[in-house]
Amino acid sequence: RFYPHLLPYVKIHLLEATTTVLGAFDQSLRDVALDALQSPRVGEFEIAPVDVRLGTAVKEINATHVILGPQEAVPYATCVWAAGIAPLRVVADALNELGPQQTEAQSVTRGRLAVDPYLRVLGLPSNKLGTFFAMGDCCADAQAPLPATAQVAAQQGEFLARLFATGYDTTQDIPTRSGTKEPLAEAFCQTMDNTNLIIARPFQFLDLGALTYIGDSKALAQLPAGIKGQGGVAFALWRSVYIAKQMSLRNRLLIFGDWVRGRFFGRDLTRL
Repeated sequence: RFYPHLLPYVKIHLLEATTTVLGAFDQSLRDVALDALQSPRVGEFEIAPVDVRLGTAVKEINATHVILGPQEAVPYATCVWAAGIAPLRVVADALNELGPQQTEAQSVTRGRLAVDPYLRVLGLPSNKLGTFFAMGDCCADAQAPLPATAQVAAQQGEFLARLFATGYDTTQDIPTRSGTKEPLAEAFCQTMDNTNLIIARPFQFLDLGALTYIGDSKALAQLPAGIKGQGGVAFALWRSVYIAKQMSLRNRLLIFGDWVRGRFFGRDLTRL
């Protein structure tokens, strides 16, 4: 936008180890994303199509090239690494200390802590059950793995907070507590036969859908009940959710103001 004379010299390569882009989305929306990459725009200017290489693993990155194999290297000026990362040291150390139940689950969880439906880490001695919990992308339930997304982590955090705050005994095989049910949060919880003990429900993920920005004021939306959208409407929804997720009115106003200034005057390149 500010230096259109440089656009002929811009070439973008997208290297993806899997066989698709945006694997969490429906195939029709993935195709839309690929089409957007094949005809990218910067404002009113068109740029060269993105060189998309699926099923391509990176072997090495040196000072000048991305090495794909013995016979192929892609030269670069700027390299953006957006792949996965190795487990944190504390997670790796914990895996080495846990028992065989954790080891057996690693064929599915692959470097993440295996947890039960109540997010309790597996592999502890029986007298330590319910003393070690995990949530987010550092863990996975081997019986029902979930995507490593913020949406999953946020719901797991709320689940654990409720489990702790209401006083469930997590050292039991199935966590229970005494007392009366919370009107909303525990409306569907069962009670143990011949007792007043309330049985905790295991963690259940509620998929609220997925949104992603694909450039040029366009986005993709995949919502529950098979609802899908693309383009400007999905972009408006994406921005609405982004604003709604902010923690304070101040942040909402600051972000909205940045968007308005960017629309009229362009992005502030002095901060890049």
